[in-house]
Amino acid sequence: MSAAEAESLDPLAGALVKEILTSSVGRAKKFDSAADAEETEVLTSTLIKKKISNLGPSADGVSLVFRSLDLQELNLGDVSLLSEYPHIQHLNLRGNSIADLSSISSMTHLLSLDASNNLLAEALSVSPAPRFLKSLNVSNNKILSLSLTDFTHLTTLNLDQNILTRLDGLEQCKNLVELRASSNYIEDLPSFATIPLKRLYLANNRLSSLSFLDTLGQLEHLDLSGNMISTLEGMEHLERLVVLHLAANKIADVAVLDPLQLLLDLCELSLGGNPLKNYRPHVLFSMPRLVTLDGSTVSCIEKVAAVNQCAPPPAVVAALDHATVVAATLNSPVSLAPSVLTDSDLPYPIAVLASGSPSAAARLAHELVTRFPAVFVPWGAVALPEDDLAPTIAESRILCTFRAGAGVQGLSQADLEQIALRFRIPVAVLPLMGVHAIRKTHVAISVWGIRASDAPDVSDQDQALFKSMLAEDEFDGHLEITGETDYAAFADRLAQSHTGALNELKAKYSH
Repeated sequence: MSAAEAESLDPLAGALVKEILTSSVGRAKKFDSAADAEETEVLTSTLIKKKISNLGPSADGVSLVFRSLDLQELNLGDVSLLSEYPHIQHLNLRGNSIADLSSISSMTHLLSLDASNNLLAEALSVSPAPRFLKSLNVSNNKILSLSLTDFTHLTTLNLDQNILTRLDGLEQCKNLVELRASSNYIEDLPSFATIPLKRLYLANNRLSSLSFLDTLGQLEHLDLSGNMISTLEGMEHLERLVVLHLAANKIADVAVLDPLQLLLDLCELSLGGNPLKNYRPHVLFSMPRLVTLDGSTVSCIEKVAAVNQCAPPPAVVAALDHATVVAATLNSPVSLAPSVLTDSDLPYPIAVLASGSPSAAARLAHELVTRFPAVFVPWGAVALPEDDLAPTIAESRILCTFRAGAGVQGLSQADLEQIALRFRIPVAVLPLMGVHAIRKTHVAISVWGIRASDAPDVSDQDQALFKSMLAEDEFDGHLEITGETDYAAFADRLAQSHTGALNELKAKYSH
């Protein structure tokens, strides 16, 4: 198509085509005046006899015919002689200078056609069309528009590296499963409701919307690299998708990737070249079924590291916190009061009330220290400055730290010693995450899991964690609170179970 012919198009398309055709850097420049003016060859019967092959039965089965013809890279311009070879089923015309393929209208048995790297301006304006054609490759031409309404048996179509702005005219290709249209100028796509596409390649275009995916729930392979996509809304219903390429787009926030978590068959994903930072752990955590990310195979070690970074299990958090405490106190000599040293025969009792419901645990602790002040004393956690954690741990003699809400809290070793010197049992109310932290220390504890049926402040995450800890026997005992009277009953139970141990300690250390 010439710049003059582009004037017949609508203003926007016409301007775009003129720009492409006249640009010194556009892809269409490969067909410059020197190449177009070069003398081309005419297809002859002698050449056909040299290039024809694949002797076998004709499509109607009544005779033997040659079914394949390979004419690639011969600088052919005129191939009108093809009309005399109707039995050809596979035709290769790649790398010539062909601008007119009307002669294939007589090739009624044609199944595959490779006409890539030619001078075609339209794909394919022939009548009648070879209606049994299944595979068509017209990549790297000068195609601006499509005319494929009669190609109802087409299964694969390659339109890469042309000057297409739209993909209209494919509605009747009701058997098309693979479509390639990368490296064009496509800004929008029509609905593909009548096309059973499984593989779609649209890299290096100008797409910004994914609305065309609404009717493509059967897609298995999708390449949208090198476009202008910033949101993935509409992709969540592609339940069969296995391979997805989104490299070099405009995705700037990992939250945009959330719809991909619903694609349970997704194994391969590429995101490189987007304005995303440190996205790999988030992606591997939210999409654990991925096998390949950005071209590299994902290892089991990397997946575990992603979980530990994005949503570490309580035991991992406790181990990291304990390592912080140990590192902070290495250069600070610690001397414990004798009564809090772990004794294999007679450990000092410390009661830990752990619950996903802070109000229920705090209520039971209040019941204990109020009714039995000669036995129990509260051992409260202190808030710690996260930005200056290590020095604070050393100066305040923090025994262990744990996450509580958005901050960090710790239990003071000095407070514990003071309680022990008075021969009282410390009562610590900890979140479930804190149990793992205190178990890392040298002190002996008894942990009671508290669960209140009417507690309004328990998150779904804490409920799941409580069930997990209960199943793994991480509690020395657990208390199910169903009413007001349970607090007093459980306080009596805990007092009875700890008083004997306290009396033994008094007898041992009071001397």
